[in-house]
Amino acid sequence: MSDDLKNKSVGSLLRQARLAQKGKLPEISENLRISHEHLKALEEDNVNGLPGLAYAVGFIRSYADHLGLDAEGLIAQYKSQTSGMSNGLDFPITEDDYELPSFILVSGLVVVSTIAYLFWAFLIDAEEIVMDKTNSISAYEETSDNDVDPASSPESSEERSMDRPLMNDEALPEETADVISQKSEQKKVVIEEKTEPAGVEEIVPDTVVDMKPLPDIAAPPLYIRGLGQTWLRVSDEDGKVLYSSIILQGETFQLPPEGSIRLDTFDAGQLEYVYEDKTGSRLGKDGENLRGKTISVKSILDSIR
Repeated sequence: MSDDLKNKSVGSLLRQARLAQKGKLPEISENLRISHEHLKALEEDNVNGLPGLAYAVGFIRSYADHLGLDAEGLIAQYKSQTSGMSNGLDFPITEDDYELPSFILVSGLVVVSTIAYLFWAFLIDAEEIVMDKTNSISAYEETSDNDVDPASSPESSEERSMDRPLMNDEALPEETADVISQKSEQKKVVIEEKTEPAGVEEIVPDTVVDMKPLPDIAAPPLYIRGLGQTWLRVSDEDGKVLYSSIILQGETFQLPPEGSIRLDTFDAGQLEYVYEDKTGSRLGKDGENLRGKTISVKSILDSIR
């Protein structure tokens, strides 16, 4: 860094580079996920408007990388510039810090849609079961109605009379003989129907069943959750910054479903992985700094499962 640049404050260098690139603070704030007030405090060298040295260093690194400046040189100059001026962690929290991330809304919609679909499928199955039972009961009642009590049949008295043994030289009445002849013919017909050659099967035309595939159910997301207050930056495989801000206790950030990520943080012990109802390992030890640590999402999931 030249002596001319050393004579300028870090804030003025950042502001000068932004104006040269015609950049606007609101757009840069949204891209880096750093609040507008913190970026403005950096450019104005307002130490009281920043959340302590550790977090300010993270902001400077992200801002400098975005503007194409020497991040390490600016960080060293900022530490020298603010020596003895740090105000700890007494900083204002803006509404942006508590803004509900869009990924939480998307995850909520996916969960609600999945539950609604499963409930709908359950109702359809229950309705089919009730219809099958109703049809079975109706068929049983029709069969019962066709069964006639032999005691109420007009032929019962005749049949009982035919069952009586004949006396010597007693002839059958004419009507009784006709009944026996009719019954013999009926039995022949029944026997012929029963002895019909087997193997004749009814041909049922082919039916086309519409098998619609079930919709894919989204896999549960993987999160990084804050156990305390620290700074975190997450980048994807292409170097695109996905998250760069202070993460508070209980706040989460949803990781991509696949691929690799690069992590930067000042206190890895204040961050842990969360998948479904399982809690994974922490990102590191308490107070451990991570600089560009690359890890695959699959390895994280394998360690939790």
